[in-house]
Amino acid sequence: MARIGSKKSLVAKLGIKEGQRIRIINAPSKYDVALGRLPKNVVEAGSGDSELDFIQLFTSSEDELRREFPKLMRALKKEGIIWISYPRTSSKIDSDLVGVTVRSIGTGHGMAEVKISSLDEDWAGIKFVNKKKELD
Repeated sequence: MARIGSKKSLVAKLGIKEGQRIRIINAPSKYDVALGRLPKNVVEAGSGDSELDFIQLFTSSEDELRREFPKLMRALKKEGIIWISYPRTSSKIDSDLVGVTVRSIGTGHGMAEVKISSLDEDWAGIKFVNKKKELD
C-alpha cells in the first residue's frame, strides 16, 4: 500500500493524534506499514469498545456501509471522527461504492463531510464529524 500525492504522513493526513483511542476495520494488507509509527499513547481498541476518538472503515460494499455506519456512530465519542475508505474508481478492487454514495450515507446519518482524500493508488477516503463539531 503505497501513498500517493502528499508529503504529509498518512497518520497526519488522517488526523490520528497522541493519546487517542482508535479502531481501524478491514484494513488492506500492509496498511500498518503505510500508517507507520502511531503517535504516543494511541490505543488500538477492539470491536466492542466505545468512546473512540477515531474510526476508519475500509469497505467496498454499499450494503456493508449502510449496515455498519450506525454502529460506528455509536462507538464514537461526540467529538470523534469517522473515515470511510472505499476503492477508487481507478482501482481493480471490485466495488459498488462511489464517493457520492459514501457521502450520502454519512450525511444521511447526521454527520458532516469535512475532508476527501486519496489514501493510495487503490483507496480514497471521506472524513466525517458530528455536525455540531463542524460548527464549533
